[in-house]
Amino acid sequence: MFRRLRPACALLLIAAGGAPAGAFDGLRVAELELPNGFRVLTVDRPHTSMVAAGWMAPAGSADDPAETTGLGHLVEHLMFKGTDNLRDGELSLFYSEAGAVGLDASTLRDLTFYWVTVPVERLELWFWLEADRLRRPLFRDLEREKEIVAEERKARIEAAPTGPVDETVDRAFWSDSPYAWPPLGRGGDLAAVDTAGVESFFRRGYRPDRLTAVLVGALDPARVAGLARRYLGSLPAPEAPPPIDERSFEAAPADRRMTLDCSCPDEARVLYPSVPFRHPDSYPLQLLSALLSGSSGRLHRSLVVERQIAFSASARQHPLRRAGEFVYRAVAAGGAAPADLVAAWDDELAALLASPIPAEELERARNGLLADGLRRLADPAALMKQLLIYDGLGEWREVEQWPDRIQAVTGPQIRDAARRHLRPETRLAVEVRRRRDAGRGHPDGAP
Repeated sequence: MFRRLRPACALLLIAAGGAPAGAFDGLRVAELELPNGFRVLTVDRPHTSMVAAGWMAPAGSADDPAETTGLGHLVEHLMFKGTDNLRDGELSLFYSEAGAVGLDASTLRDLTFYWVTVPVERLELWFWLEADRLRRPLFRDLEREKEIVAEERKARIEAAPTGPVDETVDRAFWSDSPYAWPPLGRGGDLAAVDTAGVESFFRRGYRPDRLTAVLVGALDPARVAGLARRYLGSLPAPEAPPPIDERSFEAAPADRRMTLDCSCPDEARVLYPSVPFRHPDSYPLQLLSALLSGSSGRLHRSLVVERQIAFSASARQHPLRRAGEFVYRAVAAGGAAPADLVAAWDDELAALLASPIPAEELERARNGLLADGLRRLADPAALMKQLLIYDGLGEWREVEQWPDRIQAVTGPQIRDAARRHLRPETRLAVEVRRRRDAGRGHPDGAP
């Protein structure tokens, strides 16, 4: 039977008006681990007629072999191509005929996850279909799907205004790390992939003892446990433990500066190697990004409102499973050059390190950050995806524990974390300049 875990703190935020009334009245997650290692998480949301259902494999683009980047995303595509029991297209047809909506999937750097929202009375169909495509997927139309991934890469990266710049910056920042390539892979890497390569990736990444399912809706625990054991529990357990990935995932720390051209407005970016998911310094850095970003953040007030050198300016702590990055980004305005935006960032960071953070400013940033996080939990599908993503990063309980950890952060901890991780000798500063022919229809390309 499911093991019931403690509810997360609802905080005083809701009463203070930081989040919509009823958005978060206590999160209760129940966990069931099947004999084959497959874990099932459920959240009961009474009075709903639909169940947000999904599952996750902790195999993303960073798990691609270096010579065949994009393989994880290709496998995601192929997981929709049918099984011994289902012809190509029947998965979506069966869901549609059952009244399900939102069938989709996504490949991130650290994980791939699949989801749909189904009527509660058709929940057994979800268990059957998902167990069936995990038991023996047929990777049909491999060559055509490779072409589709290449077309997707062309549209999202090669032809996008900042796509080539984004890829160049990631490659420079992450260097030899598997985080250097995008989930869509590098151009041409999938050409040599065959069915054997796809099946090898699937066997490594989609083992039952690595998978997690999440269901959010009006659920009968006994019925869900029975269905989980019957369908997901029938997947064969691996005979050996999963192999350990011994590659280095850290960015290459060095004081570097790049100048790139782009069919986009002038902008600046500054990137620092930071910390991975659930590292103690991740929470001060997340709160630092909240202090700096948004309409009431320091960067907007200074660069956009007062100095009028930027249309927008923000900062973000991005924790991944095995590393992290802290990124500042600003788009130029008023004739300011990208170098001016880098200098403005240096000024703002120096000012933050030089003086204590006022208590009122810190609480305003904290309340905004917590309200945004809690507001997302109100939607069953968003909660389901958040649980899957956190589990893929290393711990689904972060959904419960994150509010308390953010509440505990102090001003001195923010400044100490900034001193440790936002150091000039480890950063990559990027100046992006609008290409002169950008307004005449010339295609984008990597600098």
